[in-house]
Amino acid sequence: MKRASLIASLTALSAAGFTLGVAIAQPPAAQGDRWSEHIVELDTDGDGAISKAESDARRAESFASADTNGDGVLSSEELTEFRASEKERRRSEKQGRMFSRLDTNDDGFIDAEEFAVPGNRRFERTDADGDGVITQAEAEEARANRPKRRRRGPSADAPDAG
Repeated sequence: MKRASLIASLTALSAAGFTLGVAIAQPPAAQGDRWSEHIVELDTDGDGAISKAESDARRAESFASADTNGDGVLSSEELTEFRASEKERRRSEKQGRMFSRLDTNDDGFIDAEEFAVPGNRRFERTDADGDGVITQAEAEEARANRPKRRRRGPSADAPDAG
């Protein structure tokens, strides 16, 4: 069990590098503004692309950030703290992007009309016949056609590696 936990933790540490790889692999249209942000942040030589060396440098930077005592190895506590801080950073960035999308008039606030937009869009997508009522059949159809969320980490069905 400890081995499986350690493997999962080390796999999670490489998330910064993996996320970078996924961002690089996806075309700009799939990434939207985040693609541009990755390029600007990681393209240290300014050539408009992220090289293997730039990717490796980012991974080394992440490791150094996690290695708080600078001994060249990560303790369980360092890895736990690093993962928690990365999770909080990603959550904060996501919340900022969501706020920006909702604040359509850029006044720094989300009013009731702006707040209602995503719910109204979902309602309209689900109300397949456009009659202003969502039937159980429409709700089930919408649920069946909803894009699957990408799972992070090992599958819940995967056997224990320990």
